[in-house]
This record gives sequence, structure tokens and C-alpha cells, in this order.
Amino acid sequence: ALKWSPSPSFDEGTVRVSFKAAPGASLPAMIRTMARLESEVRAIDGVSSVAGHLGRAITGDQVTGIESGQLWIGLDERGNRAAALSQIRDTMEGFADLEVKVEGYLASTAGRIFADAGEPVVVRIEGAETAVLEEQAKLVAARIAAVDGINSVRIDKNAFSPEIEVKVDVAEAAARGLKPGDIRRAAATVFAGLEVGNLFEQQKVFEVVVWGAPNARSSIADVENLLIETPDRPHTRLGDIAEVRMVPQLSTIERDGVTRSMDVHASVAGRSVTAVAEDVAAELKKVQLPFEYHAYVRGEYAESRAAMLQVTLFAASAAVLIFFLLQAALQSWRLATGMFLSLVAVSGGVAAILVAVTGTVSVGALAGLLAVLGLALRNGLVLASRVDQTGEGDESWPDRVAAAARERFAPMLTSTLVTCLAFLPAVVMGSAAGLEILHPMGWVVIAGAVISVLINLFVLPAMMLHSGPVSRRLGGVAHASQ
Repeated sequence: ALKWSPSPSFDEGTVRVSFKAAPGASLPAMIRTMARLESEVRAIDGVSSVAGHLGRAITGDQVTGIESGQLWIGLDERGNRAAALSQIRDTMEGFADLEVKVEGYLASTAGRIFADAGEPVVVRIEGAETAVLEEQAKLVAARIAAVDGINSVRIDKNAFSPEIEVKVDVAEAAARGLKPGDIRRAAATVFAGLEVGNLFEQQKVFEVVVWGAPNARSSIADVENLLIETPDRPHTRLGDIAEVRMVPQLSTIERDGVTRSMDVHASVAGRSVTAVAEDVAAELKKVQLPFEYHAYVRGEYAESRAAMLQVTLFAASAAVLIFFLLQAALQSWRLATGMFLSLVAVSGGVAAILVAVTGTVSVGALAGLLAVLGLALRNGLVLASRVDQTGEGDESWPDRVAAAARERFAPMLTSTLVTCLAFLPAVVMGSAAGLEILHPMGWVVIAGAVISVLINLFVLPAMMLHSGPVSRRLGGVAHASQ
């Protein structure tokens, strides 16, 4: 069976490895992890260079934290890239504590464009507080799960990371002459850093930040033992005037515009997506949400299905129009049907070749199929018009068909041979870098051209003998084609 794969498999010289550790992983731990990854990847035969980064830039567009990172791996042009990529994947599987994704940059970009729409029905809930959103999401999930046609329901899970929370005892701090702001500034300076100036070097500006040494800020005990200067006594421990504890905090907050949101996904079985989505929308109207909270059915899947249906209708309309144009040109229902079926036969032959060679239908294969169908249609019409042109004498209909077939044999064979030779390098060289689209296109064009010339030279003349003489109106077509 053929598999739809609009994005080809690119033979890229650079591989991107995206990895993510558990939420709350520290920067030193991630640096050690990335060093291990780089060391093991560099030892792979066929890898020419490795570079990486952790987290994101201050103004970066990626929604990641320090627990995420990327490796950019360069592959040797003279090496076996497929084998090197396979070894990279095997190496990444050895890091069970990481979520790892190995892909090329072009493949990942094209994958986002052609990504599946996901679950058929998605309900988005918007509001201000994450805890309230979670409660309402559970309520909505329970309500829509009872809708006829809903197969399963799942709620997006929030990712939490452990963070240190310091709750100041205001009374105790005041007794020692401290204000909450004083405590906050002292703790922030040691554990988060304080910008104290700028350094100018080589026409660049560097921020100068003062913060605690690594061995003084590595545990909760270090936070509790932080000494804060007071007016009445030399110092006091932070743990004596505040409660220090580890609490979970959201690592990522999903927003739609400026409003926090949470999605409830539902799969559909046994009914049409449109009908189920309408019932879900009606069910949402019965749910009483808090003030400034609302829920609605997202329409990405429905829009994707509508676009695919529109393309299918356009293709079917084009096929019907082609059939009637053939009938108008040939003035014969039988011959028009036969020529239209010959196009179907060419498509079937091309599909069989794709199953045997690649097993997938790509954009390049579709482009090649359109070119082959145009070539087959032109050759068939020219043959029919030449049969009509040879009818000026007293020859019988079988003689006219045979004469036209002999006359068109050399031009058809020549055009087919030239077409095959033009695409032969793309087929022989395989899916090398730069030929990812031309390779399947070459297989389709060569196979389709051979099948179409066989049909036009042997099958189509037999159809003409069976259908009878065609109209003289095709004479203009013959002269134009010559």
C-alpha cells in the first residue's frame, strides 16, 4: 500500500538533536549532560563537527528552559550519512533520562508545515488562573465524554518544576529591624545576581553581575544559612526569619493571545466529525464557567478536512471536465472513454512502480504524474487526429489506423526516450542531497512515459478500430501539433 508523505526525506549534512531533561534540572547538571552527549557523538564514525547550546536567549523565540538543549551535528560528506545517523539515534537511546528527538532541520521545518491536525475535536478553555483552568477542564472533559461519537478524551498536562519559595515572617523580621524588601534584595543578590555595572572591551558591552559562589548556593540549606545584615546585630540567618521550602511551579504557561488557556482533546469514532463537533459546542453552552472564563471548539481540524474535501472535489471536477473535453474533441463516446481509461491505466502503472520502489507518494511523485498524464493525453490526441487526416483517400478504416500508428511510432518513441534519458540521472543517483524530490519524480516520469507510449501505440489503435472513424474536426489539431 502507498503511504502519503508530502515531505521528502532530505539527505542533510547537518543533524539537529533536541533533548530535554526533567523539569527543574540545574545548569551545572545540564552542562555535564551536554558534555557527555558531545563526547559520545564525536566518537561516531562519519561525524565531522558537534556544537550545542542550552536554554534560550533572552529574546529568543523558543519556549524552553534551562532543562532543554540542542546539538548541531555535522556529517562528513564522504562518509555514510545513513549509517552515521543510525548510530546517532542508537547513542541517544542510551540516555533514558532524556527526551531526545533526532532530525534534520529541513525535515523538521517541512514536518511542521505538513503536520497532522491532531485530534478531530479540541475544546479550548481560556481564563486567568491555572488552577481554575484545570478544574474547568476536568468538568468539560466529563461533559463532552458523554457525547455520542466521542471515543476518548484527554487533557493537556501542565509541566511543573521544583523551585525554592521563601516566606518571610514579617513579625520576626520587624523585631530584628528588617523589612521584607531588605530580605528579598539580599537573597536575590546571592542567588539570582545583581548587575553592578558594565565592562567595555573590543567595542562590546558586557554586564558585570555579582552573585554568590556556586558552593554557597547549591542546596536549600545554603538558602537557610544565608546571613543577612541587620541594624541591631551583626547578622541573622534567613532560616530564622523566613520559611524556606521547595514548591512546584509551572515551567510553561500556555497562552492564547494574552489569556492563559488549556485544551481538552477528543477522538471521534462512529460519527462524522462535524456532527460530533456541533454536539460538543451545544454541550459547552450548558456548562456554567466562572466569570471571565469561556470555552469553545477549535476549528483547525474541521478546516483541514474542509480543505482536503475541496481539493478532492476540484480533482473530481477536473477529471469529469477532461472526459467531456475528450468527447468533444473525438466526437466518440467510446473513444473518449477508452482514452480516459488509458490515463487511469497510466496512473495505476505508476502507483505499482511506486509501491515496488519507494512505497510513498510525495510531492515530486505527484508532479511527475501530472507531467506523464499530460504527455499521454497529447500523444493520444495527436494519434487520433492523424488517423482522421489520413482519411482523405480511399483507404479503409483499419488501414488508416495502422498508417497513423506507423507514422506516430518514431515521434512517440523518440519523445519517450528523450524524456527517460532526461530523468535517468535522478533515478540512478538515488536520493542524494538535492535530489530528494527529483528521485521519485524520475521514477514516475520514466515508468509513466513507457506505459503511456505502449498504450498509445498498441492499446489505443485497437480502441479506435472498435469505435469506428473519428470526426474530421480533428484535422486542425493534427496540423497544430506538427
